[in-house]
Amino acid sequence: MNKKIVIPGWMNYLKINNLGDNFEILKGKVNIDENAECIVGHSLGALITLRDFKHSWEKIILINPPLPKRSIIVWFFKWINYVVQEGLSVENQKFSVNPVVYFRELINCIRLLRIDFAPIIDNLPSDKVIVIRGENDYFFCDDKAVNFLRSKNIRIIEIANCGHNWCGKIEDAINKLT
Repeated sequence: MNKKIVIPGWMNYLKINNLGDNFEILKGKVNIDENAECIVGHSLGALITLRDFKHSWEKIILINPPLPKRSIIVWFFKWINYVVQEGLSVENQKFSVNPVVYFRELINCIRLLRIDFAPIIDNLPSDKVIVIRGENDYFFCDDKAVNFLRSKNIRIIEIANCGHNWCGKIEDAINKLT
């Protein structure tokens, strides 16, 4: 099996419970040239997946992708709102304690958020791409993102009682799709 989960580079760990051992966690970049059965990108990892997209991949699952392009200031205020309302999911993910790594990855985050992914999404085979969105993600994969993705003919699965953070319901949805 060639299944990968892409997470932002400042994370060291993502706790997965229901996916079994078939998934490998990739931190901050996708270095896959061969055919891949499934690539799952979470949050900024979804943007990394889009940036590094290969047409040979069989299926791409984007979880709560921060789309479409907006100003860095807008994203910053959305992040503050997210931290206050939903909070960082420290029980499911571990963050780098190395300040050099964290700062470097913060710069990479800003670079990613400046990219207009609309042309990349326009060139994606829509039958290979699925977005999983927590219906309570009002922060990054909000209604504007949903409308944007639907305008690009991307299939969206909304998960009830789930926000932006990784959770078991997201894993259940991935299991049904893979």
